[in-house]
Parts: sequence; C-alpha cells; structure tokens
Amino acid sequence: MGTFFRILVVGMLATCSVAAQADVRVEVVYGGDETFVGIAKAGRMVEILKGGRYAPSDDKSAKGAGIRLWYWRDFNGFVFLDYARVRSVKVLGTLTAEETAELEKAMAKPVVRKARVTPPEPQPASRPATESRPAEIEPDPAEAPILKEFPPEEGWNLERPAEIQRRRIVLHIGPTTKELDFLAKFEAFKEAFEKAKPAKPSDR
Repeated sequence: MGTFFRILVVGMLATCSVAAQADVRVEVVYGGDETFVGIAKAGRMVEILKGGRYAPSDDKSAKGAGIRLWYWRDFNGFVFLDYARVRSVKVLGTLTAEETAELEKAMAKPVVRKARVTPPEPQPASRPATESRPAEIEPDPAEAPILKEFPPEEGWNLERPAEIQRRRIVLHIGPTTKELDFLAKFEAFKEAFEKAKPAKPSDR
C-alpha cells in the first residue's frame, strides 16, 4: 500500500510539473488602462533579471520583479512588464505543444526577399531603314491581378501569414474569409510581390 501511494504521488507530481512547463496565454492590465495579451513561456508568471538572465520567482513584490510577455502584437520577442505597475494578470488558457511549435515556427520564419538585378540594356543592332520590328511591351509587375486583389498598401505583405498565425494562437482570433483566401494564394502573391518590389541601389 505504501509503495502504491508513493508511486501515485510521484505520478501526480510529474503531471503537475509537465503542466507547469506549458506556455500559457496571459492578459495583463498595465499602468493605466493598457492591456497586453501574449504568451508566458513555460508558465513563468514572475521573473527577476539577475546577471543578465531572467530567473523565475514567486515574489511579485520583489525589486525588479516582472512578467515576460512573448509575441505581443507582431513582435517576435518579449516585453518585460514590471509588477510595480501591473494592475492584474489573467491566464486565458494553456497552449498545446503543437500550438507552441506552430507559433514559434511562424514568428521565427525569416522573410526572404530575392535581390532583383537589373540587366544592362542591350545595344540595338543596326538594321536596314526599311526593316521594322514591333515594340515589345512588358506588363508592369505592380499591375498583377493578385496584387490588386490583395493590395500591399492595405497591409497584405510577406509577414501577414505569421501575423495571422499569431492572432489565431495568442488572441484566439481566427482568420477572416479573405485571409484564408490570401493564405491559399500566398505563393502566387509572394512571386508577384517580389517582382513588383523596387530593387535597392545596393542590389544593383
């Protein structure tokens, strides 16, 4: 009986330990009425900066104690909110391991922009005056239909998929119908977007 009880207690402690290490969605009211919603990694609700590192703590009243809130807005990092100015902290839910992996992948994925190199203009060959050749007009990349459907000036860009994923996991705000359509056509959008983007002088 004693052995069984010890095994049961150890099993319960192991389960609690795993749960405590899960990332949690947190809402923090800070300062006046400013509200922050983000992720407290590994369930760390209180940390203190010591020796250049954030150490977990249980004392919210300790000097320098605060909470690190990851993925606030579209920021791939964290904001440290001092508990001296924190009015309230509310746990909104716990992330699954899959959600944590999806969020980290979406926020850490680098945005790759191809360098556009402008080739030298070919010198026209001498032709007889009687020979004529129709002019070839290249379409303007900025006029691509998909860029009209998803105008970059309205916020449709290469970072939008990561922001959609962040909102879905952190804020529990699902994508709109147009955002779902954008995700489905993202590869075509990316190609048109990169072609239409002006090349920087350093890329030439």
